[in-house]
Amino acid sequence: MAITLAPPPLPDVVQPDAPSPGYIWTPGYWAGGPNGYYWIDGAWLVPPAVGLLWPPGWWGWSDGYYRWHEGYWGPQVGFYGGIDYGFGYFGVGYVGGHWRSRDFYYNRAVTNVNITHVRNAYVDKTVIHNAPPDWRRASYNAARAACRPGRRPSGAPTRASRIRSMRRDGMNRRGLAPRPAAAKTAAATDKAGRGGKIATADMMRAMLLRTLHPADLPGLDLIQTHCYAPSMLEPADVLAGRLRAVPDWIWGVQDDEGLCAYLFTYPTRLGHLSPLNGNFHPAPDGDTLYLHDLAIHPRARGRGLAQRLIRHAWTRGRKAGLRHSALISVQDSERFWAAHGYRTRTELDNRQRTCLAGYEQPARYMTRPLD
Repeated sequence: MAITLAPPPLPDVVQPDAPSPGYIWTPGYWAGGPNGYYWIDGAWLVPPAVGLLWPPGWWGWSDGYYRWHEGYWGPQVGFYGGIDYGFGYFGVGYVGGHWRSRDFYYNRAVTNVNITHVRNAYVDKTVIHNAPPDWRRASYNAARAACRPGRRPSGAPTRASRIRSMRRDGMNRRGLAPRPAAAKTAAATDKAGRGGKIATADMMRAMLLRTLHPADLPGLDLIQTHCYAPSMLEPADVLAGRLRAVPDWIWGVQDDEGLCAYLFTYPTRLGHLSPLNGNFHPAPDGDTLYLHDLAIHPRARGRGLAQRLIRHAWTRGRKAGLRHSALISVQDSERFWAAHGYRTRTELDNRQRTCLAGYEQPARYMTRPLD
């Protein structure tokens, strides 16, 4: 993506403690939308394989446009625009922790870790980066004299070499799910790498994330038919009932051809599973953000819509005081959701097992901390 309006300065961010061993911090960032930029909160995520790190995305100025360079999972962290995201991400490389064999160790000098829950920790204050205040808040690399457009530290991997490396290592995200769909919950096959296109007005409309309403039912049905097996399709009257029950917890993304992605969520209690074709009954005292259905139309692959919808839902859930997130993974998407911090719950009661049995197998109940 490339636009002419500069992203705002980075906001002051409070990093939550790492929820448990193995999570890696992925910084928040400014995303472009039809009404300007909006902030995506950082999140603790579990990498898809041992040894991988997260080189974060960054905005850079080039040829008269601000261009977004997507983050990705890779074996090392190189250059990301010189952007000081904090918490170990100071512009080049990552000093918030490192892998030792199969365990990740956290540097408590720059990363928030509760040693009661995470004992793989150490303190190395020599890596602390004291940049000028203006540099610390700059959100794109043209804001830094030391990071002029087009400059890259010697030895930093190019975009093409990064993608070749990920394919060689078997980590191409197109292999995460057999269908280009997601949650009931299956994995959306969004592949990292959107850069290079000029964001016209039509493209900005294509990035519109909004709440859904009954007029979107034809678009929802079309996406379903492209994303799920016939046994997994849910009727329009069920979808309409959910739109009425929780209108503020269901979102979609629209491109110039119409609705191209959606996410159905609602607040509930940890341990409650939604049956296929079931109604949503939001819990007034809910503690859990339940992701029931995430789906991406095939034409929208590669735009990062799955992660955008997921993070939007997480942010909404945190603001509502929810402490957990849960879902049922289907269509072999367990690995996709594990990469987003979800863990399979194997100890289930009879009611939960009965609910899972109503889905096309394999179906797994998965949860993760949200706070």
